[in-house]
Amino acid sequence: MKLGATTVLSTDTFTALYSFKKTYPKSFAKLTDLYYMGGSFDEAEANIRYDIPAANSVLSAPNLKIWTIDLDVTNMVAVDYRAVHSIAELASDSDATKELKIVSEMLTKLGKSPGQLQWGAWPTKDRPNDFALYHFDVVAAYAMVNKSAFTWEHKNVTVKMSSPLSASDGVYVEGGNKTWHVAKWTQDAADWMR
Repeated sequence: MKLGATTVLSTDTFTALYSFKKTYPKSFAKLTDLYYMGGSFDEAEANIRYDIPAANSVLSAPNLKIWTIDLDVTNMVAVDYRAVHSIAELASDSDATKELKIVSEMLTKLGKSPGQLQWGAWPTKDRPNDFALYHFDVVAAYAMVNKSAFTWEHKNVTVKMSSPLSASDGVYVEGGNKTWHVAKWTQDAADWMR
């Protein structure tokens, strides 16, 4: 903030941003744009669900323009077995670039990482339909640096939250008093990114 940052990218729960808002309200008030991966109109996505009050507080802040990259968009960029296998084949070629070899090695290591394994085993030749790697956070970062790659619907939205909290809380509901920018893109664009 001391260097003049006014844009934030959030790819986790809103607990830290809420704490920042409460602890440093003058600094938080200087923020103008929040890009984040999370949320859905259909289900309570984890980045919202795990701290609904914090998400509601941050996303309703009057100083922030909200740019949401929700599950409808991020789910379009899954790296499945077919993609991993194709990348590995290309990387094994003698003419493969250094970058391609790095990406192939990274995907192999990710497939064995505890973070990936918590969501399910990485797809293999024997289990090609196992859970794919989704580039949730990468898509949000891409949206922040390349807004023109997406179309943006303007919707009055809020996070559903009741008191006390109920199992149906955490989804987006239309009719809020704040206009959000909701990312949309085509499958062709998602395939290009993948």
